[in-house]
Amino acid sequence: MVRTRLLVLGAVAGAVLLSAPPTRAADAPAAAACTAPMDAHLPAPLAAWPRRTAVAAAATAAGLPQAPLWVARPVNAMLRPNAEVVFPARPDRPGGAETFGGLLDITILAAGDYQVELGTDAWIDVVRDGALVASTAHAHGPDCTTIRKMVVFPLKAGHSVLEITGANGPVVGVMVTRVVR
Repeated sequence: MVRTRLLVLGAVAGAVLLSAPPTRAADAPAAAACTAPMDAHLPAPLAAWPRRTAVAAAATAAGLPQAPLWVARPVNAMLRPNAEVVFPARPDRPGGAETFGGLLDITILAAGDYQVELGTDAWIDVVRDGALVASTAHAHGPDCTTIRKMVVFPLKAGHSVLEITGANGPVVGVMVTRVVR
């Protein structure tokens, strides 16, 4: 009788653990240490992050005019299965068939260093004139925020393409901010 109850309790506990949403080990300590809700105390340059609007990421360069990304205007990018995306330049990490990706048009008004913030650990590249732009810095998002990744790129005025690959889900928060030194 006791053994049967232990087996049942073990099965229930296992089912609960398997149904829990996956988390990265690195997220657990940061989230546990937060005393305010996530994103409650964002630094000033990232303050707009919680006010994301939806935009459909493009699958090809022809669709970019409908996939705008402006500086300091965060979006929830609706991605597509990676297999449906035609990348203007081969991404450094193309992502697997089971992951999501897409293209966004970044409009830059003044040349400088710009940081791309992501709400997931997907891979990002910036393409300008058909070539990948080399990133100059990488960081994790600030503690107690839903920003997971930040990458800095030196960008010229005009249009560039943000390539997102390898996302685990079809929606990802994205924002671009100017780096002021």
